Amino acid sequence: MKLIGLIVFIVSLPALVSAENQRLEIGAILALTGNASTYGRSIQNGMVLAQDELTSRTGCDVHINFEDDQGRPSN
Repeated sequence: MKLIGLIVFIVSLPALVSAENQRLEIGAILALTGNASTYGRSIQNGMVLAQDELTSRTGCDVHINFEDDQGRPSN
């Protein structure tokens, strides 16, 4: 369910960014280490691809801040 929400958010970003030369910062908490790191790294790579695409299409400076939750729900 979280992944679907993330995809919907990323797809709708071009509508949120209308003017060039603006900075858009997005935060993402992913499992970059630990047992689920394979999934977290794949999601991170996909987000970086989307970031590059948004930057090239909109001219907006898109920056994603990644945080590692180590695959623990309590973090």
